[in-house]
Amino acid sequence: MSHRGVVRLIAAALIISSASVHAFAQTGGGKLLFRVQIGDRGMKTDAISKDKTLTDYSQVTLPGALIKPPMKLAPVAKANAKFDTPVNAAAADFSAEKSDDADWIVSMFAPGDRTDVKAMLADNNMRARNRGIFAHKDARYVRGQANYKNYVLLFIVDGNLENSANVLAFVKTPDGFRRTNALAADDTFDIVWSALRLGEVKPVK
Repeated sequence: MSHRGVVRLIAAALIISSASVHAFAQTGGGKLLFRVQIGDRGMKTDAISKDKTLTDYSQVTLPGALIKPPMKLAPVAKANAKFDTPVNAAAADFSAEKSDDADWIVSMFAPGDRTDVKAMLADNNMRARNRGIFAHKDARYVRGQANYKNYVLLFIVDGNLENSANVLAFVKTPDGFRRTNALAADDTFDIVWSALRLGEVKPVK
């Protein structure tokens, strides 16, 4: 995995910012516009290489919708975890993270991601940080969803709804939906991820 991929893996799995979410100003269905200034993007160097500057904007439109009020997902027992929908898979993933069960956490990811996730959890400092992040969070909220290629992107917030949203990518596997970091270095995914945190997300026709 590239350095960028490792950074995205850590960000997607671990980092929950305390900044308030201003991107979810409205709700709707159909399509979502994601717009963010290049200087606020995680992969800004890729955009600059396309004859853009830090003050220019990146944007993309994807099928999707915002959910208001957000959908609350409570922890589930391992035996009751379901993977028939991305939302149910997100509830299982949150429960696995809270449990600090390394094998369960690894199993929440698509087969192609599991080696990297297992290695990350083998790092004692990273494992302790992850444990601390989820220990006091009692719920996960889904604030929206978008479809991109064969992936479903869920906009989630763990714990306090004032925290900024994270983006989790799910892919259908023979065993149901599982998380994936396959989009870690994807330009469109970066626009979505960055727009949710520091840009604008709104329904469009």
